[in-house]
Amino acid sequence: MTNQEMVLDMLERQHKYDRAIEKAHEIQISALGSDRLKAALLDEVGELNHAMKSRWCWWKKTQAPEDRDEVLEELADVWHFALMIILLLTDKRPDCREAFLEGVGYPSAGESCTTPCDFLRGFIRYDLWLTKNTQAFVSAGVLLTDLTRWCGFTIAKIHKAYKKKNAVNFQRIQEGY
Repeated sequence: MTNQEMVLDMLERQHKYDRAIEKAHEIQISALGSDRLKAALLDEVGELNHAMKSRWCWWKKTQAPEDRDEVLEELADVWHFALMIILLLTDKRPDCREAFLEGVGYPSAGESCTTPCDFLRGFIRYDLWLTKNTQAFVSAGVLLTDLTRWCGFTIAKIHKAYKKKNAVNFQRIQEGY
């Protein structure tokens, strides 16, 4: 599978999960509002950043080494919420969804993502809720891909981790999470 095919598979899985969440919690994701969705993404980026604390915490001699499995799991959570946002905002804009998938295929489009903070700043800066510019969605795809690479993973690796986490999330629904 190409990177775009794997991300398209994740988008399809996310769409099914979002519908299951809406049914289980009797909500509409589209009614949550941009602030709540951005806050969820912020929280997951924070957890990813914390999982990589050994990369930036210079003041603590006893800092635990980075757990690569934890980093991958937290990155899968970032993808989960980023894809939820992309699906919501491109529901009636297939051109923007295609632009996002196009961005996933780029090695970089000038938006060098060097930390989770850079990813979040860039992803939020484009304020995808307000733009009519498909280039912003290309950039969102690039940022998410660059973050994945910066964390040391490929799209194939995140695809596998995402599918695993997606299955866990569906199980959680069944358990009343």
